[in-house]
Amino acid sequence: MKSDVELLRDYAENGTEAAFTDLVARHIPLVYSTALRLVNGDTHLAQDVTQRVFSDLARKAKAVAKRISERQEILPGWLFTSSRFAATTAVRANRRRNKYEQEAISMLDQVSSLSGDPEKDWAGLRPLLDEAMSRLPVKDRDAVVLRFFQGKELSIVGATLGLTEDAARMRVSRALAQLRRFLTERGVNLSDSVLTALIASHSINALPPGLAAAVAATATSVTAATGVGFLKMMVMAKFKSAALAATIAGLAAPWFFQHRGAARLRRENQTLINQIGSFQALQRSSAELAQQLEKTKLQNQEQLYELMRLRAEAAVSQHITSEDTSKASTIPNEPPAQAGLISEKAKLADLTDVGHAMLKFVEAFPTEELADKSGKISSNLRQFAPAASWEQIQISFSSSALMKKSIETFPDTPIAYWKQAELTTDGKWKRWYVYADREARASFNDREDMINVPMVMKDWLDPTEVRRIDAERGAFAQTVEERLAEAPAKRVGEASSRRN
Repeated sequence: MKSDVELLRDYAENGTEAAFTDLVARHIPLVYSTALRLVNGDTHLAQDVTQRVFSDLARKAKAVAKRISERQEILPGWLFTSSRFAATTAVRANRRRNKYEQEAISMLDQVSSLSGDPEKDWAGLRPLLDEAMSRLPVKDRDAVVLRFFQGKELSIVGATLGLTEDAARMRVSRALAQLRRFLTERGVNLSDSVLTALIASHSINALPPGLAAAVAATATSVTAATGVGFLKMMVMAKFKSAALAATIAGLAAPWFFQHRGAARLRRENQTLINQIGSFQALQRSSAELAQQLEKTKLQNQEQLYELMRLRAEAAVSQHITSEDTSKASTIPNEPPAQAGLISEKAKLADLTDVGHAMLKFVEAFPTEELADKSGKISSNLRQFAPAASWEQIQISFSSSALMKKSIETFPDTPIAYWKQAELTTDGKWKRWYVYADREARASFNDREDMINVPMVMKDWLDPTEVRRIDAERGAFAQTVEERLAEAPAKRVGEASSRRN
């Protein structure tokens, strides 16, 4: 039997629909059951989510096959994550629908909560299970998906993940312990045996008849479709599914309700198509504005540094011309005040490269140190950005584990910054930082010692780093005003020395 990667490559490179159909039949229980939990038991919406996930897989088959091969991941893990994202998006859109549907979902939840003990436990677990799964590390989540969501034996789980059976058992147990902690923090107290039984018994739901064949046929037919055409095709697929459901319901419901439901669906589909068109137009406009704004920022920064350089040259020239004109001709011009400074573009590029390098390092070496106690950068870290100005950049973390924990707790964590602060024309100090989202931004303050590192970072830096920051702050003895007052006198004295 071919592996998932082989089937995916066969479909991506040769367009073999039979290979993709095998993939759908093999993994559709996982995708459908995950979607069904996240949409609160709405089978039609779960089918729509299932259709979208496998359509995305068909369009991205080549990229997905390459990713899971290079990262040594598994296709069920990718499908689980994609199902969660697609279901979350579908639920968010579904919430904006009419009040009747919201009340109906609420009534279904209330009915479920009135059942016996196992169902009551499941009613408390179901809204939190997928969020808890998303918090697990990738390898642990893959182990749980294989063991409980697909019902694989521990020996098969170990073989799939490249582990022994005992190692697979330990990984599953560790993942269950993390799930229990997450659930306990949110008021759901379940023992290991109850949690295992609930996940195993409710993680896979019965498929509607013919769903696998319909999903495979639709997904392979839209591989080449992009943009609005693809979205229209998905909307029409949703409309056909809803019309089929309305026909089945019509066997027991009056014609009046059939007509009203069909009319409502047509209005909603038309509204959705209009909203898709408006959203795409807004996205294009927003992207253009963002590009223009970034270009304007860079131009303004370059103009500001040029203005500072010209002002420094003018101040030196004015002093020199006030001296003896016979000697002034021998005085060399003072170098620009900003000479030797690295450009803003270079800083932004270096900080962005360093941010990418640190995130890649943490993923590749989760237990290693980014720098030793003396502050020397790890050679493994440097290899991810060999052209960066590492000597000019201070990283905020020495440990991969600490950095990963900080990023999970504070997604907007500054992970590195430019060592040298700059004095702007309005008397403020500026320093560039790169954050965990790979974006480089500047920070301003009236005092140089307060621009070194944001104080909020002390909440998650290791003690050695905190002591170093405090030492830098204590060593600062001069105010900004004193330095500004000294600067012209120092330049004049240096110019006079060169002239004599």
